[in-house]
Amino acid sequence: MSKTINPNRKGIISIDFWFTMVDGRVGGERRNEIRLAALNKIAQSNNKALVVAKVKEAYSYASSNFERIWLEEQRTMSTRDLVASVLEKLELESTEEDLLSLSKVYAESL
Repeated sequence: MSKTINPNRKGIISIDFWFTMVDGRVGGERRNEIRLAALNKIAQSNNKALVVAKVKEAYSYASSNFERIWLEEQRTMSTRDLVASVLEKLELESTEEDLLSLSKVYAESL
C-alpha cells in the first residue's frame, strides 16, 4: 500500500519559547545593548535621546499589546508590530525601511 502525499495540505508548526528551545536569559545584557544601539539610531534621527525608564515603559506597553492581541484575536504579533508599538510609545517616527531594519535587530539578537 503506497501513501499519497497531498500537495494542497497545509500544516502548522508551533514553537514553544518558554525556555524549552531558546533560553533568552543567555547573553541578555549583550542582546539589550545591540537592541538599544539600534533603537538609539532612530531616536537620534528624531533628535531625541533615549531614557532607559521610558524604554522600559515602551517595552511594557508592547508586551501589553501582545497579550491583548493574543487573548482577543488568538494570534501572535509580529516582531515588526511589537517594535512599532515600542516606537509609538516612545513617540519616535521611522521610515518603513528603518522599522524593518530595527525589527530584524530585535528578532535576530538572541
